[in-house]
Amino acid sequence: MKFNFDFNFDFNPNKSEINKNIDLNQVFESPKIYKAIFDINKMAKFTIVEGGRASAKTQETALFLIKESFRFRDRVILCGREYQASIRDSVYTVIKKLIQAPKKNKIEDCFHITDKEIINLASGTRFVFRGFNDFKKGSFKKSSNLNKIKSLSSIIYVWIDESQDITSSTLDVLVPTGRDFVVTFFDHQDYQEEVQLDSDTKFIFTMNRQTNGDAVLHYFDTYETMVKKYKVNIFDLEPKFQNKSMLRLAEAQKSHPNYSHIWLGEAKIDIADSLFPQHCFKYDIINNYPDIAHVVIAVDPAGGSTLKNDETGVVVCGYSAELDKFLVLEDWSGRYSPQVWAKKVNALYQDYKASRVIVETNYGGDLVESNLRSINSYLPIYKVRAKKGGGKLTRAEPIATLFTENKVIFLQRMPELQNQLNGFTPSGYQLQGSPDRADALVYGLTYLVEKVQKKVTIHVLDF
Repeated sequence: MKFNFDFNFDFNPNKSEINKNIDLNQVFESPKIYKAIFDINKMAKFTIVEGGRASAKTQETALFLIKESFRFRDRVILCGREYQASIRDSVYTVIKKLIQAPKKNKIEDCFHITDKEIINLASGTRFVFRGFNDFKKGSFKKSSNLNKIKSLSSIIYVWIDESQDITSSTLDVLVPTGRDFVVTFFDHQDYQEEVQLDSDTKFIFTMNRQTNGDAVLHYFDTYETMVKKYKVNIFDLEPKFQNKSMLRLAEAQKSHPNYSHIWLGEAKIDIADSLFPQHCFKYDIINNYPDIAHVVIAVDPAGGSTLKNDETGVVVCGYSAELDKFLVLEDWSGRYSPQVWAKKVNALYQDYKASRVIVETNYGGDLVESNLRSINSYLPIYKVRAKKGGGKLTRAEPIATLFTENKVIFLQRMPELQNQLNGFTPSGYQLQGSPDRADALVYGLTYLVEKVQKKVTIHVLDF
């Protein structure tokens, strides 16, 4: 496939002359399995590509769409995700790196890359990046003062990455039914956006399924000839396309309880007798937050920030009286120095206008509190001391009951946190390491449950 480019792009004088006579088949070399999946003469309207780690599904989809951006003039390729707090959460970086990669440098001058979109100068086709159902961090309602309206039209492809996170309600709005129509949604920048799709728009979903009940897996069951589903893993690729270090890692992890999920793209397997089985993790998109009665930032501090240390668990939880549900808003856990996690906790406290900061003080005691006070002396801190021995299990069991009764909603998938929860069994914690994320969640929800049961109003300065 060759294209001759003779357009005059004088609006971008800093770009060197666009290369002519580019052979895209030489620039874009792909594994045989992806050549078959992305055969433009055989593609269905809806293409679902599942895969495990290092299966190249994201890279190959990006390469295919880069190639397609040369084939259409003045069109739009919409790259969307259910959750996108910023463009860094999207496939923007993947596409940018592929365009700028040394092996692809024949095409770099054909693109103008901004911090919001990527434009093919040879065709005028744009890559745009959107989140479908995000709320502004720390804000429970969409802004009613819409400060910007713009329209996306002439969309040739919609690529939804991490589509195991997509919800049926989003698909109901986004998927066309053979007619021209307009979708209106709010993105992370809090402005209304109209997306015009038509019957010729093609959809690509890339994913690593979490459960067999992921919405996108069943949504298209009645579409029959309009959908094609594929499953790819690293072992399906020719040797020259396989990442050798990833192959060694896959071999080393054969005994991992979720090897099939990580490497083969299968659904996650429950730990035997788990107190928190995978099917109990419920997700929902709540566009308005009418009465978040309480929000707390729960913290399980670690002893340091090196790879030898455990993570510091930092989880944001809330309770909605109208829904009578406990909400898991965000998981900001990680390996942080004491000063860094204290600053993070304070920022979350400010953003969410939280009622409390719940802190486990087994290791560090007063030092943990003073660390937080050094950042904000007015933080309303509630200290928790975890019992040794079976204390973790004792505290986790009533929270597990909340999950089995469908009283807890995740506002987004939090795989590391959910894996740790799944590791709790009646005989103890079954996974390696410390469940710092899960511990933080348990501390936060335990505090909220006690306050809700007592119908106590939490005053910010009552500490």
